[in-house]
Parts: sequence; C-alpha cells; structure tokens
Amino acid sequence: PWLQGSVANRAQAVADAWGGEVRGQGLCGEWSTTEPPVGVSQTTTTMLKTTAWPLVVTTTFASSDLPSFAPLKGISYSALPCTVKSCGTEGLASEDLMQEGYSMQWGPQGRNDLAVMKSLGANTVRLYHSLGLGIDKDHGAFLDHAESLGLNVMPGFHTENAHEQQECPNFDCYYSWKEATLNAFKNGFKKDGEWHPAVSTLIILNEPDYVEHTPQCTPSGPWCRVKAAISAFDGILAAEKEAGVPAGRVKLSITWSFAIKKSIDGQVEGPGIFGFQDVVAALGNPAIVNYQPRTSQMELQSAYLSRWVHSLNTQSPWEFVDQQISKEYSRFGHIPWFIGEYGAQDQDAGKIQADLESMLTKANSPGATFVGTAFFQFQTAYWKSGSALNYGLFSLGNREFGRTGTLCDKVTPKCRQWPIHCLSTKLNWLHGDTADRAKAVAAAWGANYEEMVNSTSFCDADDEAHFAPGEGEGPVDVIVETTTTQPKPRTTRAPLAPGELPPLKPLRGIAYGALPCIEHDCGGHGRPSEDMVQSAYSLQWGAHGRDDLNTMVKLGASAVRLYHSLGLGVDSDHGAFLDRAQEIGLNVMPGYHTEMANEPDLCPGFDCYETWKNSTLEGFRHGFKKSNEWHPSVAMLVLLNEPDFFEMQPKCIPKMSSWCRVKAVLSALDGVLAAEEEAGIKEKDRVRLTVTWSFAMKTSVDGKVTGPGTYGFQDMHAIVDDPSLADYKPRMPLAKIKSAFNNRWVHGLNTAAPWSFVDEKINQEYQWSPIPWFIGEYGGMGQPKNIIEADLVAMDQTAQTLESFLGAAFFQFQVTYWKGGQEMNFGLFSLGESVLGTSTELCDRLTAHDQCRTWDVHCLSERLPFLHPEEVGLRAAGVAAAWGGEVPTGHGFCGSDVAIIVSNEEGERRLASDSTHIEFTVSNPDMDVNSIRQKLKSASFSSAIVAAVSSSLGQSSAIQGTVSVSDLKVVEVEGAEGSKGPGMALPTWGAPVIGALGGALVLACIGALLLSRRGRKARAARDLHAQPKRNDDVAEVPKDLESAGDASEAVAGSHQV
Repeated sequence: PWLQGSVANRAQAVADAWGGEVRGQGLCGEWSTTEPPVGVSQTTTTMLKTTAWPLVVTTTFASSDLPSFAPLKGISYSALPCTVKSCGTEGLASEDLMQEGYSMQWGPQGRNDLAVMKSLGANTVRLYHSLGLGIDKDHGAFLDHAESLGLNVMPGFHTENAHEQQECPNFDCYYSWKEATLNAFKNGFKKDGEWHPAVSTLIILNEPDYVEHTPQCTPSGPWCRVKAAISAFDGILAAEKEAGVPAGRVKLSITWSFAIKKSIDGQVEGPGIFGFQDVVAALGNPAIVNYQPRTSQMELQSAYLSRWVHSLNTQSPWEFVDQQISKEYSRFGHIPWFIGEYGAQDQDAGKIQADLESMLTKANSPGATFVGTAFFQFQTAYWKSGSALNYGLFSLGNREFGRTGTLCDKVTPKCRQWPIHCLSTKLNWLHGDTADRAKAVAAAWGANYEEMVNSTSFCDADDEAHFAPGEGEGPVDVIVETTTTQPKPRTTRAPLAPGELPPLKPLRGIAYGALPCIEHDCGGHGRPSEDMVQSAYSLQWGAHGRDDLNTMVKLGASAVRLYHSLGLGVDSDHGAFLDRAQEIGLNVMPGYHTEMANEPDLCPGFDCYETWKNSTLEGFRHGFKKSNEWHPSVAMLVLLNEPDFFEMQPKCIPKMSSWCRVKAVLSALDGVLAAEEEAGIKEKDRVRLTVTWSFAMKTSVDGKVTGPGTYGFQDMHAIVDDPSLADYKPRMPLAKIKSAFNNRWVHGLNTAAPWSFVDEKINQEYQWSPIPWFIGEYGGMGQPKNIIEADLVAMDQTAQTLESFLGAAFFQFQVTYWKGGQEMNFGLFSLGESVLGTSTELCDRLTAHDQCRTWDVHCLSERLPFLHPEEVGLRAAGVAAAWGGEVPTGHGFCGSDVAIIVSNEEGERRLASDSTHIEFTVSNPDMDVNSIRQKLKSASFSSAIVAAVSSSLGQSSAIQGTVSVSDLKVVEVEGAEGSKGPGMALPTWGAPVIGALGGALVLACIGALLLSRRGRKARAARDLHAQPKRNDDVAEVPKDLESAGDASEAVAGSHQV
C-alpha cells in the first residue's frame, strides 16, 4: 500500500507474464489489509480485518495445452441446427450444445466446430445452457475435444431457471444451481476429482437483470436479479464442497446486459457496471436482498476475491464500451472483467477487426483488468430470425454431414434428431463488407482465413446454395436492412422560400437549453429561467445578438427542441423567437415544464389536466398563437420529458408504480386538447404531439412490452385504449383523444447509446406503425467526430427510407456549465471569455425575487478543450459534416485568441490551457492579507502587468492577439519565514523567467515577489491571455513596477517580476 497506483501490482505483473496467478495458502485475504470495497458493511469489514482467512488453494495446474485466461479470444456458441424460425413446427432443439448428441456438430467425426473456432484464432468457447437443463448424458467428450485443441471452455447455466418458481422460489436459486452443478460433475465436468481441465469460467447467469421484468418479480426491482445471482453463486460453492471438487483454475462470472441501470445500493449507475456493483454490495451485506447464505459469507467473499470475473454483453462499439466502463472500474480493484458478447451489429469488417485488435492491445497491457471478449456468435441464429440474423460468423449450406443424436432436455417439447449442415461464410442478407465477419475476426486474431474456409467443415462450390432468411423448412422473418438501398443524405438543406419551413422528416434537430451561466450551479447566484423562448433571451438567439438559431441552420439543422417553454409562468413575449425561427426556416419543438407534474398543488395525484391546459392558454397569449392557429414555426409539442422518473417521487405511492407516469401523460394530453378547443385553434393536426421517454429498461403499464423506451410507446397505446389503466377519467371525449393520438402522436425517447444499438432495439422490433418515432436526445457521449457523423448519417438515411422513423435531435447546443460533471460531455459549443452583451432580467415563477437578474452573453466556440482525445471534442464538426452544413465563424463566435471557459465538478471556473498563468509569491508585506488582496485586485495593478508585458515583448511574435488579465485568486499558504523555509511554492527570488515551454503554446511567466509574514504567504494567481507562437521567444519584464500606482505598496521594497 505504500506504493502508488499500478506500481504496487508487482506480484500480479509477474504472474501475468509467466501465466500464473497470485494465489496461495499463505496469502492474507485482501479485505483483511485494505479498506473494503464499496458496498461491504462495516460489521463484515471489522470481522475481516481481525480474521486472517486463506484464499482458495490451487491444487493443480492447467494442462500445458490450454491457454491462460487472458487475453480472452472467445466465440459464443449456441448453434442450433434448425434453419427456420422457431425451428418450424417441431419446436426448439435442445440448447445444451455440450451434450454428446451434438458431437456431429462440434466433434472431429462431423463438422468439427471447435476446430473451426481454433482455426479462427480463438482460444475460448463460451456457452449458455450447459448446466441446468437436466440432461443426464455425457458432456466430457466436448471438454476432452476442447482440451485437445487448446480451447478453454466457459459453460453457462440455464438462466431461465431463475424465474421458474419451482426452480428458484422467490428468486432463491441455491438448490437449483447446486443440483445443476452436482449433476454436471456426474456427466463429465469432473475429471480426476477436479473440474475438467478445459473448464476455465462458469457463467452463472446471463443478463439476470431482465428477471426484474418477469411477473414473478413482485414488487418489481433489482432485488430479484441480485438475490438470484448471490444464491446461485452460493449453490455452486456448496456443490463443490459437497463433491470435494477444489476450485482449481475455474473462474466465476455473471454476464450483465449493457442497459443503463442503478446498482442495488445506489452507488453506481451505468451500462453493465451496475451489475458489477450489485455483486459487491450483496457480498458485503446479503440482507440487502433478504438472503442468508448457506455457505459462510466469508467463503463467498473469498471466492469473489480469488475467482470472480465481471462481465457484460454489448452490441456497442468498443471505444464506447471502454470509456463507459473504464471511468468507473477502479472501484473494483484487481478483479478482471471481459465482454461476454461483442455483437458488432452492422459494423463493417474494418471496424470489427480494429475493435478486436484494440481489445487485445488493452488486454495485453501491463496491469490491465480487462481480459478480452467473446465474439457473438458462431452461427446465424435462424431459429430466432429478425435482427438475430445479423450476428453469426457463418451461415448454413445444403450439404449434410449427418444427423445429431436424439436431443432432449426438460424443456424441449419434442425429442428428435436434426440434420447437420455444412458452414458457409456467405451472409448475403448483410450489405457490403459487413458480411465479412469471419474474415475480420481471423485478421484480428492472426489466423489463416483461406486455410480455414478450405477445410472440410465448409461447403464446397457445389454446395454454395445456402440457407438465407426466408428459405428452409418453414417461414422465416425477412430482416430488412435499411442501409442497402438508401440514398445518401442531402449535402445541404433544400432551399426554402422566405418564411417557408422544412418538412419534419428527416428530423435534424438540436436540443436547446443554453443557460448563460459559466460556473457550476451558476456560481451560487441562482439559476436563470430555463424558458429559452422568452424575449429576455433574445440577445442569445436573436439576429441582433449571438444568433444561436441561425447557427443551428448553418450546421444543417431543421428543428430546435426546447424544454421549459410553457408552464413557467413567464409573462413576456415568446412570439419573437418563433418569428425568427420561421424567418430562417427552423421548426420549433417547444417543451412543457415537466417538473410541474411533481408539484402536489399543480398536479394533484398526477392529474395534470388543469395545469397543462392553463399553461397552453398562457402560451397562446404570449405568441404561440397566430391567426387562430399555432404559430407556423411550431411543429411538435413535447408534453413531458422522461416522465418515467415520476415513479421515484415521494407522491408516487406505492413507489415505482407505472400509474404515476401514465396518469400524468394522459391528463396532460387531455388538458392541451381542451386548451386548443377553448382557444378555437384551427388546423390542429399540423402540430404533432409527443412525450420523450428515457432509455431505461422498463415494462409497460399493461405488462405487454419490456424494453428501453418502448415501454413508454406501449404505455400510450394502452392508456388511450383504456384510460382506467392510468386511474384517470378524461374530461375531453375519449373519441377526440383517440383521434388526436392516431393523427398527431409521435413516440419519442432520449438516449446516449450509439445508433447501431438503438436501431437494433427499436427499429427491428417496432410494432406501433403507422405512428412514427424519433430520438428526442441523441447524446453521442464520448464519441469522436467520425462516429457522430456516421451515426447521424445513418439516422438520416433510415428516416428517408423507413416510414416509422422521423430522425433525431442532437443533445445539445451548448455545454451546460451549471450542471458540470458528465454534463460537460454533451454540448456542441463552449463559451469564451468575451462578452457580447447582457440579457434583460430573467425571471419566472420559480425564481426567487432577489435572484432575478441580468446575465452576460458570452461568445461561442467549437473548441471543447476539456474533452479528450481531441477527436471527441469535434462535436460540431461531426454534426455539420453529417448534415451538409458548416461550423460558423465570425458573428457571435469567439476569435482564436479568446480563452475558453472550463468549469469542473467542484464548481471551480478556470480558463483553458491556451492562456498564460502567472503566480506571485508575496512575503514580508507591510499590510495584512486582505489589504494585499484588495491591492492586487485593483485595476491599476492589472494595467501595470499588461503594460509591463506589452512593453517588454513589444512586437515579439510571442504575443498573439490582445493581452488582458482575469481570474485573480489570492490564497494564504503555510510556510516558514523568508524565502527558504518549507512550504515555498516558487523558487527563491532571482531573475524573472518568461518563456514558451515545450512548444505547447503556453507562455509561462513565473515571478516571485518575496514577502512573508509569520510563516504565511499570500499567493496571487492571474491568467494572462497571450498565446506565444514559437518556443524560443524569451523576454524579461522591466524591473521597475513602481508605475503600478497603489499596488506599489503591496510590492514593498521588491521591484522585480
């Protein structure tokens, strides 16, 4: 612990290099010598710190023919032999691929799938239903063949047992998983009293987070998934103990989905990683899920420390997954992690190869906790059909090798034999080189692709006829690839006549919530009004000011999406915003103030009818109405933003109930329609209506749909058909509500996930046509320019060819300094120091009277220096490239010499690193620190600094642009008397140094005005905005600063800088 960071991982580095493991009888348990991981109870911690407990002892070594666990180059294997959807009328074949009945597929006497994997460069095969299906037949032959080839095996348990009441009553899976493990030992998983040498990792559960959406999980919540996980883990350890089987080298894992969820203890929220923390929390305190371990809690913790591997399944690009997991993973210490399914849906061969190579590089790096991936998957899943056809490495051909044995298990409705077909690399339903999946894997893993495809496992030229979607023994859903015949997006927006508005489809929107404050929490001044449409913000969005709306049009946008435009009680004009949008051809999507739904006096019992009706009527009085119609620029009303979060509000009782969100939505819709009728609005159908749901995984109010965002789509259909599901009685005739829904509704969701993932989850299974859908917030979080551009182009193409998809709104226009933290990742533009003007007073009904104030309007910049690497900061350029626009310069934008504002999570505001930092140490002053602070903050001192620098450097190329001074900070620093005592932050007084350092375009000016009083020093720091051009410009500042006026008193007798 006295070594810092990964320097302390010495033993692990040796073990990694020599293929060993840090493990043994004499090693202390890690929790006995360090602080406990997050989630471990203090009671448990105390016990662990006072009790030395050994880790599980390794009594045997792996076969010399088997590879080490890392780097993992795996292939998922669930190659059912049927070639039609649902395996035709015969029912599914058994999903336990390890049983001897499948040996004609994986064995040397048949197609030899395991040898094909080895020839692709794989070192591991991952399976799913190898334990728990009650098959009392040999599995050892599979393991023997894998061992002979040098393939590690990762068998999986039958996860579906977890939500079978007779198997896992109340999600207690202890006995079921224990029995499954003991049965496996009898059928080949045990060899010479130990786990079979080929077994490297047991996949205890696959995506158990989905059990919380089953009817058995009542009340719905994370307890179901976590209890199933911890009890199954417990059962496996008990089975090993009962059978006398040591752990050996066998790892344990659970593969979680990549859905964004919160861990059961609330400590972690994120895709997949929520499950990692679930395990830690439950081991620290099993009572969190009302579970009492049958083995000891300490044995579970010991097995976690010595054997656990975290894992997740994902279809997202590797760089996105790496970023999402790596930023939080340090909390899990040395525990490794891997990707259990890397799907690479719709990725071209080059991208697949690059991702796999990058994963290998990371897995091979010193001290890495990431160990690799399992590619998903070996063979096209004909039996699943639909989007599942996008994933296989191989299709099937006509030639038969023979037939399987009789395949049966406890859930198979009909026992039968199945033909084994030859393999083919042809995936003709995939476009372009996205079909070259096997070739990409072989290239990444250093295998000989041509040698592989020429093996006897593959179809000959005479067997080229292969099964494709729609062929075979029965019906198959044809997968529609929307990228094969799609037109390229327009290079520019179609020209519009004055006042003409573009069509809403394809939607190219930008979310706009650009509050003018430049510090976290607005610097404690109170938040300005979030109603951006009000006239007080015109210096931001108007032509006479920064002209944000026109900037959006120049980027190529066709719409602006807003959030709090109605409902905040702002008694001022909103028509000017709408007029400006119409003038430049920009559709407007105003939003209601969603938070009203949580206020008891505004939406009692989540009945928002009156509030939404009154807010709409108020909007009509302030510019949203024009000639008895909605203003022409209004294209869509966003009634609520992510109302699914209402179920966590105190007034939603019982908590997590879906009635809260649906009642708020239906009553709000009812109120808006009533307001339109009362105001005599004509041509209402032109204006669309929507709610944007979160991308969380939830179940619809009628229980029919579980999915990210789509639960809300189904919610709407359910409550419009039957309002009683929302415990609501509409005031408007139900027929009018249904008519508005059928003619005007658009489903919407917000997401930070990559488009390929969203496309798969929504478009491939969309069932709500002819009502279309759109993305209300596409975040593009952490994505480089090329990915943002590619995603937006793909969305645009899909919108132009797929009737049900409108497009997306990019999130968002400007960096949200007031939120700070991760929210800094989303803006297209940052703000610069230059101030263009000042708003008028910004107020609404939520603003405290003493917080109504004006705000400076800063210039915009496309530079986002706080995002790394540099490509991630080119967000505006990515949007412009996708939409055929350009990133504006000039009016409203900062010059290249203007410093960019950065605000961190702690609320500290600073300038980006392209300005100069000057630091003074002041000692032996003749006045107190407060007096020094006042002197150094004086305008005369700033002027003196600027004059000294300008005079000294003169026409030197070291200065680019205007020299100015800002951001003075004065702090007291502990130190000794004089210039040589401890605590001196700067060198002792001597010659000043002004120079350009390291070619980094930073002018380093370090001077010391040596002063000290009773061991304390006052330090003044200022940022000097000057950009050096070369790194060889060095100059001295004049030694006489007496011209600094009053500031000379602070300088005392020292006259050098």
